Amino acid sequence: MALKPRDVAEWLSADAAADEPTFWREWLRQARPVLGASCALIIQPATNGQAQRTLLRAGEQTRDLPEGLIAAALGEQPLQLRPHEIGGGTFAVRVPWDQASPTAVVVVGEITAKTWGADGPDEAWRDRALLWANIASRRRTNREADLTRRRADELAHALELAVLLRAHDGFKGAALELCNQLADRHGADRVVLGWWREPYVRVEAVSQMNQIEPHMAAVGAVEAALEEAVEQDATILWSAAERTEAEELPKITAQHAALAREQGWTGLCTMPLRSGSRIVGAVTWQRQDRGFTADEAMGFALVLDGVAPWLEQKERAKGWWGRRLKRSVEETARRHWNLQHPWPKLAAVLVAVLLVTSLLVRVPYRVEAEFSLRPVRQMVFSAPFDGFVESMMVAPGDAIEPGTPLFALDSTALRLEEAELLADLSRFLREREQAEAKRDLAAMRVAEAQRDQIQARLQRLRRQISQATATTPFAGIVLDDGNLSERLGAPVRQGDALLRYAQLDGLFFELSVPEADAPLIAVGTRVEIAFRSRPDEVVVAEVSRIEPEAVVGATGAVFMVRAVPEVTAADWWRPGMTGIGKLITEKRSLLDIFTRRLIDWLRLQLWW
Repeated sequence: MALKPRDVAEWLSADAAADEPTFWREWLRQARPVLGASCALIIQPATNGQAQRTLLRAGEQTRDLPEGLIAAALGEQPLQLRPHEIGGGTFAVRVPWDQASPTAVVVVGEITAKTWGADGPDEAWRDRALLWANIASRRRTNREADLTRRRADELAHALELAVLLRAHDGFKGAALELCNQLADRHGADRVVLGWWREPYVRVEAVSQMNQIEPHMAAVGAVEAALEEAVEQDATILWSAAERTEAEELPKITAQHAALAREQGWTGLCTMPLRSGSRIVGAVTWQRQDRGFTADEAMGFALVLDGVAPWLEQKERAKGWWGRRLKRSVEETARRHWNLQHPWPKLAAVLVAVLLVTSLLVRVPYRVEAEFSLRPVRQMVFSAPFDGFVESMMVAPGDAIEPGTPLFALDSTALRLEEAELLADLSRFLREREQAEAKRDLAAMRVAEAQRDQIQARLQRLRRQISQATATTPFAGIVLDDGNLSERLGAPVRQGDALLRYAQLDGLFFELSVPEADAPLIAVGTRVEIAFRSRPDEVVVAEVSRIEPEAVVGATGAVFMVRAVPEVTAADWWRPGMTGIGKLITEKRSLLDIFTRRLIDWLRLQLWW
């Protein structure tokens, strides 16, 4: 049964443009009774290297197409007829029939013998065929005009959206604004924006929702659907109305079907978000009452193409400088060397370069050791006798000349004892003289012995008196006064250490070299010294002596190595200063230097 004029007018209206597949199926199905055809086909001719293919079919085709029929229909005569030997024939009509077009299709059908007649179809049949083709031609014209208008509207909407997105300072606000605007304009119940963070898509914004919980199961289902479109690099249209219960869901839309089933959506449209040639994210539209059409998807794509660069610019500006630097390196590698995943490749190249460098480059092996600054001459002044501290003439850090008094002990008791001894000496001298006058030889001998004893005691006492004041034998510096300035009048015992004094000329570095590195050190080895007080100044020294016996400490056995500086001691050098010394030994490869201790440890542990 043919279409009524009212039906034709409805089909040609712009409002029917959304039902394009239904129109062509119904138009081809009704072409058979209108034209008296047993079957009808819509064929897309071969163009630009693509083979000829059949788009739609109504009825069963019983004969092969006559040679040259399609090419003839694309020529000046849009309607072509070819008779069959046993009756009937084949027709071909170009759509649009009134003008040549690179997108034209050809409708081909087999006419029954009754309709064909003896001399071919009559003029009435030819008019019906051209009229029926004219319906499709006008349909295509109206559709193209409607699509042009829609594209213009969507482009204008994209410009408006771009202005709104630029007004937002951050990426989150711009993404939420985009989702809200798309939902309002396209009549969607929800619009979700996901951003490609390789190798996953992460939901960044949902229309009418300010906060997103990333660990929610619903968010995970949406992200899976977004990734499905990104991985296929294609727009996915899913509608519950286009499948029955017996149909098996295609695998390429499995995540969309799961999302619709879990959240109750009737229609889903998901398409990748591209900035230039790169996919930067994906957007999905969701409806509960109806599905989406291909024309709507085309309009969605126009909007996204217009706003994607602005959105990417907002996203690139967020985050700390390390993230922006990482992205810049990735884009440079992708642009110049076509590296889609540069970091594993760069890491492999870096490891290879480091390995080759560590094998080929040889540098002096530097043995690290702690050091302390020691004086060549050092004296400890102790109490020469039991007594009391009388005075202190110097303080720690004083640089003094030879003969300078350092401290004094109270000698009052010694001088009183000296006076007593002098009185005893005078008495024994008189007794000797009396014994000599009496010619008493025995008494004279006793008096002489007592005199000598007193003189010896007096000599020892006077020596102690002379030691009551300590003086410096050479120029140097006071290291420690034993807090004598706070112990004035305090008693001391003979032998107590009271003060340390050192000569600054001839200072040397005493390094503690671990026993594992001791075989690498020899007399004459160059040493670089850095004091802890002045690490920016490096002093060069030379090993002059290595102690033959190791000293066991808390960290293990060490050898004491003496190094003499090659420069004159600075004014700020003081005995006891510490720091780090680097002993320059033989040249070795970097790999040997870095793995030497590990290899030695393994050899020691695995030795049997």
